[in-house]
Amino acid sequence: MSPRRTYTADDQDVLAGRPAAADHGPLFDPPPPSPARSIAAGKKALDAAAAAREQLIAAMVPVARELGLKAGRHGIIPADVRLACEHRQICGKSADQRFYSFLPAVMTRAGGKPTDHTRPSFLASSHGKPQRVYVWTEAAA
Repeated sequence: MSPRRTYTADDQDVLAGRPAAADHGPLFDPPPPSPARSIAAGKKALDAAAAAREQLIAAMVPVARELGLKAGRHGIIPADVRLACEHRQICGKSADQRFYSFLPAVMTRAGGKPTDHTRPSFLASSHGKPQRVYVWTEAAA
């Protein structure tokens, strides 16, 4: 007696009159991961964090614009805006760094342009992690 044959999914497709999976071609292959997808996912997460705190963002935008224009070509980091807003009692101190995940949205809404440069944060809750430097020009303000 011959051993029993097990059919693969390709065999079953051929028996049913459909082309085998190998014949499907690149149309059915999953797309490779792309940087554009990662960037889109990051922007979606940023927008979600920003949507939860719209009033706070609206209060922080003028402070960010003011600091950015004063800093000129040297730029500022989100920690600068956070500290200024804490001093002006716009926002309170929070040990949870994730609470301030919307700060890059504040920087861009205030007219800041992100650069390729980073600067370490001076806030204790940030543990000295580098943050992106944003610059303002007179035309952007």
